[in-house]
Amino acid sequence: MPEVPPAIEAGHYETASQLKSTNRGTRSKMKGKHASSTENRRMVWENVIWPLILDLNRSYFTLKEYQDRRDRYCNEQGISPSRVAGGFVSLLVKGILVRQKQIYSIHYRIIPYMRKKANLEYGQVIREINTNNNLNCSKDLMLEPTTNLMMGYLIKYQKILAELTRS
Repeated sequence: MPEVPPAIEAGHYETASQLKSTNRGTRSKMKGKHASSTENRRMVWENVIWPLILDLNRSYFTLKEYQDRRDRYCNEQGISPSRVAGGFVSLLVKGILVRQKQIYSIHYRIIPYMRKKANLEYGQVIREINTNNNLNCSKDLMLEPTTNLMMGYLIKYQKILAELTRS
């Protein structure tokens, strides 16, 4: 029979359940990979991208315009540009931002919010781009979701081209 250390007999060691609850407490303070990515996307959207879009009053921006806004935000908040860059790339992967050479544009479903100068939080952006509403189609003309998506991007790029040719 193994010997029980004297400290356990004296009650100086925590029980397994106490250790588990202690570990849960410290683990909850550290965010997982998914949670920190969401936090970075939210931070970049609400503090860099959306204010930039509203200031420019157009649905697209250049890389230089983004970099200027990002640098200003990083200096004001003392945040590493790499953290902001990670959130920016994550917005691209999520489809909230679309890249066309040196121009980045917002998802076409967000453009009406830009026109109204609405305060658009990240959660609302996600809900808006993930809804399955058809694009201004009559109810008897129901298109496949991929066709709707392609039509939306086509409309968006036609508007961007029209704005670029006017400049």
